[in-house]
Amino acid sequence: MMRSAFDYPSSIQHWFPGHMTKGLRDMARKIQKCDCVLEVQDARIPLSGINRRFAQIVQGKPKVLLINKIDLIGKRNCRKIMHLFKSKGVSNVIPLNCKNQSGLRRVLPTVQEVLLEKGWDSESTVKLMVIGMPNVGKSSLINALRNLHYRRGGRATAVGALPGVTKSVLTPITVSEDPHMYSIDTPGIIQPFVDNPEVALKLALTGMLKDHLIGEDVIADYLLYTLNKKKLYKYLKVYNVPCPNDNTSEVLTFAAKRLNAKLAGGKWDYLRVAQNFILRYRSGELGSFVLDDLDAKS
Repeated sequence: MMRSAFDYPSSIQHWFPGHMTKGLRDMARKIQKCDCVLEVQDARIPLSGINRRFAQIVQGKPKVLLINKIDLIGKRNCRKIMHLFKSKGVSNVIPLNCKNQSGLRRVLPTVQEVLLEKGWDSESTVKLMVIGMPNVGKSSLINALRNLHYRRGGRATAVGALPGVTKSVLTPITVSEDPHMYSIDTPGIIQPFVDNPEVALKLALTGMLKDHLIGEDVIADYLLYTLNKKKLYKYLKVYNVPCPNDNTSEVLTFAAKRLNAKLAGGKWDYLRVAQNFILRYRSGELGSFVLDDLDAKS
């Protein structure tokens, strides 16, 4: 029998390192000199992934909201997210996938449109600031825009699969010559306090919190619960599991056998298997879906 509810941990170790505190201060100071803000969100958690501190920092600056990683949620969910934001009165929202430039070509023209509405001089240089939670693709966005509009290959800013790669508000990076636009990358910043364990698990599952803070075993358990709840059973074929199973230990044992993941003494390496399970979700191998309930009444 499948679980009808998840037994959330009573306490979650919080992660708000010093570079985030400094990043918030630097962001608030430098944003005053920026013309437009690009806020990047993860399409898998369009509600749980909102950092409400950003609204205080942006303070009326022109903003374009970019919903990244739409390749991991499917077209139907993408349409629902767009409808959701429209119903909340949020404008200038662009769904995109930095990996294949889907939606990227709309970003800078939308910035121009937003600024023209504010009386922007089209001959002047545009200063952009890219903000978002950890690991949502801010640096990937800057690199992709630069490669698309500035015709420069390589990475102008560091990209990584783990949260916390960008640790400070970086120097400006040119992303377009005509019109001349440059962007400032910023560290991913979560809420100073995440007191909702379900939200914390969603942040961890999508890579916004470091895995060890929650525990790979807990994240893997929550992932299995979520997959079964949504009736997404790709994990059966991936790990040779004979039928839908809600027992995480049993599923990870099947996975360990499939991967031949053993420790030096011959026992199954459950940490390695849990990490593999989580990474396969993050790459989209276990299904395209949204973790947040898009149909819930707000």
